[in-house]
Amino acid sequence: MKNPFGEFKNYAFRLELLQEYIVEEEKSMIQKYINTGNIDIDLHKEWLDIIDNSKNRWANILRVHVVDFPISNYLKYELEVYKYNQQKWEEIFLISRNDFEWLKLDVNTDFWLFDDSFILNIIYTDLWEYIKSEYMSENVSKYIKVKNKLLSVAKHLDL
Repeated sequence: MKNPFGEFKNYAFRLELLQEYIVEEEKSMIQKYINTGNIDIDLHKEWLDIIDNSKNRWANILRVHVVDFPISNYLKYELEVYKYNQQKWEEIFLISRNDFEWLKLDVNTDFWLFDDSFILNIIYTDLWEYIKSEYMSENVSKYIKVKNKLLSVAKHLDL
């Protein structure tokens, strides 16, 4: 699959476990937000266009972010960006780390699940830097169960 974000038919589900994602291009944006409280949403245009494209196909994008307290500066920034994502049609849910661990789900990496058919497993270093993404089509039922359980208990983010 060349571009799963342009090809999924029904939904794309994302689980985010980390409290910060080290992306060199985002460091200055986050620092600006910390200093001023302002974000430049134009820098997120590519993702907002993906959301628009999925909306035009009547396909949903769902995201569950596991949250540690106190909330990191990165996550504060991301919560601001989520406002724009939601306006476009992405559904965002939060769950505390304690509640997530209580569920005893057999998953320890971030992933995307597309249309109950394949997974894009996302691998990061211990320092939250992206390493690679791996397509997987085995054990899809496990990830579907994780998605369903999380969506049944996580809190919908209403911004």
